[in-house]
Amino acid sequence: MSDLSNSTTIRLIGMKPVSFHFFPRARVHFVVVPNYIERFTRSFLSVFFEKNIIQKMKNLLFSPKTICCSFSKMAFALCALALSATIVCADTVTTKDGSVIKGKILSSSDGIIQIETTFAGIVSISQDEVISFTSDEPLFVELVDGNTLLGTVSPSKEGLKINASNGDFQTETNAVTEIWREGDESPSEKKQKAEREALKNKWAYDAAVNIGGSSGNSDRSNFGVAFKATRSGPDDTLKFYTSIDQAEESGTTTANEIKGGIDYSHVISEKTSWYARVELESDEIEAIDLRTTTAFGIGYNLINTDVQTLEVRAGLAYRYESFDNGTNFDSPGLDFGLSHTYAFAPWGSLINELTYNPTFDDFGNYRITHESSFEMPISTGEMWKMRVGLSSDYSSIPAPSNEKMDTKYFVRLLLNWK
Repeated sequence: MSDLSNSTTIRLIGMKPVSFHFFPRARVHFVVVPNYIERFTRSFLSVFFEKNIIQKMKNLLFSPKTICCSFSKMAFALCALALSATIVCADTVTTKDGSVIKGKILSSSDGIIQIETTFAGIVSISQDEVISFTSDEPLFVELVDGNTLLGTVSPSKEGLKINASNGDFQTETNAVTEIWREGDESPSEKKQKAEREALKNKWAYDAAVNIGGSSGNSDRSNFGVAFKATRSGPDDTLKFYTSIDQAEESGTTTANEIKGGIDYSHVISEKTSWYARVELESDEIEAIDLRTTTAFGIGYNLINTDVQTLEVRAGLAYRYESFDNGTNFDSPGLDFGLSHTYAFAPWGSLINELTYNPTFDDFGNYRITHESSFEMPISTGEMWKMRVGLSSDYSSIPAPSNEKMDTKYFVRLLLNWK
């Protein structure tokens, strides 16, 4: 053993320390109890750890070529393992034409399944074209009967099998209304949240102006402005409005009316709401210094769609009128209203407003106001519009020398902004 190196030591029980070159500063311990094993070990080490053999092994194990080859094979093996794991764990969507899309199912709502793929990003697939789909991770699946299940999804004879914690459920693909991943909000909740956020503390403004006139056989001029500010929230709506109408013919005033008011409504349920409103008016032609109408009651939405809305109101009212001859009139009464809109996209929209206010003192003493108008865009955006319409004010007991019906026609330039 005298020909072995002294840099590394092997200690055999019952033997003297033996040193040799292999791994620098490495210490290896062999435990040998019987003498015949000790003799065998001595002979083996004398032959095996000869310097030239040790050097060849070191060159083989630690050469750059060997190390590079080893790392390349290891990297290839890891990539293949990762790729196979990705493919095995992918969700799948199978369509009627036989296509199989692999990826991660994100959600399904309104008949559209969204799946995230590695080759095309997020892909939207019509649910009508889907035969079945699978998932490796639990998904929330909402069915047409209103039940919501959580579990992995796999194909079945009926279409789909949902492997929930409380058992397996069979269903058809077209019976699925929504899908979302565990930890996410459902598509309907996201939609409602977005709608509420869009309505939250949002103000919209309308400003309108109309100017007209003529000269020759008669000199006529008319001027009118109107302004409205509306704040729409998730549960309530607040409106401020005001208008001024003035007209002259041959030096005689034919119209001089100022009107303004506030209207507030708050949602009670999906179709019902309560409201409160107050309106102030001064009209020189009707000899009214001041007219106030205060009302509150219940509103009901008969129609509420993106195309058409129809709301009716019923409540109590109080009317006060002060005339320029010094007389006054006041009485509690009833308040009825109707508000209707219809959108003829993209050409414009029709707007109708109607109120009816009889008094308790005399139901024959009532007032009806009405306005119908049609708005049409006059530019590519929604800011500039043209409003054409008519407004009527009917009083069953008018001031002396006044007509019961007062009707106005108008063409106004309207500016909308938010």
